[in-house]
Amino acid sequence: MKQTVAAVVVTHNRKELLVKCLRAILDQTYAVDRIFVIDNASSDGTPQMLESHDFMKHSQLEYIRLTENMGGAGGFHEGIKLAYDRGFDWIWLMDDDGFPYPTSLENLMIMTGRYQFLGPLVVVDSHNLSFEFSWRKSLISRVSEAEAIACDGCIVGQISPYNGTLISRQMVATIGYPKKEFFIWCDEIEYLMRAVRAGYVPVTVCAARHHHPPCRVRYKRLPMRLGWVGVPEDKFRLYLYVRNYSYIHRRYVSFDSVKFYVKYLIYAATDYKRSWIIMMALFDGLVGYWGRAKKFQRS
Repeated sequence: MKQTVAAVVVTHNRKELLVKCLRAILDQTYAVDRIFVIDNASSDGTPQMLESHDFMKHSQLEYIRLTENMGGAGGFHEGIKLAYDRGFDWIWLMDDDGFPYPTSLENLMIMTGRYQFLGPLVVVDSHNLSFEFSWRKSLISRVSEAEAIACDGCIVGQISPYNGTLISRQMVATIGYPKKEFFIWCDEIEYLMRAVRAGYVPVTVCAARHHHPPCRVRYKRLPMRLGWVGVPEDKFRLYLYVRNYSYIHRRYVSFDSVKFYVKYLIYAATDYKRSWIIMMALFDGLVGYWGRAKKFQRS
């Protein structure tokens, strides 16, 4: 009996990229049963664009427009919940600014008999990965390097969540939905860590490919060779980035947690104009307070 698959695509004001993503989903060699487009209250004419390309009439596509922008975290929360409530066996997740290669889903589905948390190689092009990752003290940034460390075509313990990630219904039943309070930044990391803590093994299937632009977070070098910290430029994103990572370190990371807080406290001392944002973000993440984000969003 064929297992059912629902794709969840979260979008906000990227209508041209969304069309490209949807076409790539519909061109898969393994057909999806449903595509849920979760529109975070786009203001760029996204529904009109979908209408003009006949997506609104497509039998597989369901367009859900949220009344407000809930960020990527809120969009995936709503999309995964919808797909789960509809009873689909597998849920395929992606943002609007990437797209799967034609055989991506087929190659992921081949491995569903062994794993329940699967992802493709996320690439910029045929040579470079979109996101670097650490592997046994080495930094992997090239497609050839990823393929070299794979065993039977899989990298067990590694995944780039939400970028063409395939998750099972059982996993959702066990760990629930992404934390919509994160809005953006790190919600996929928290979901990954929650899944691992529950015993689910993340696996990258090298034969499956998903295009995504490279990470654009700006990093700042700290003094005294203390390493680097991520520092998005606008204060709303900076607050969310630090708060969400603070939450993750408090709840999931043990050895490096103190190092994380020390590094951001040192950075706060070097950026006096934004130090108050960093201090509040660190505190809010520690205690799990979510009520301050809209203040920064409005300002």
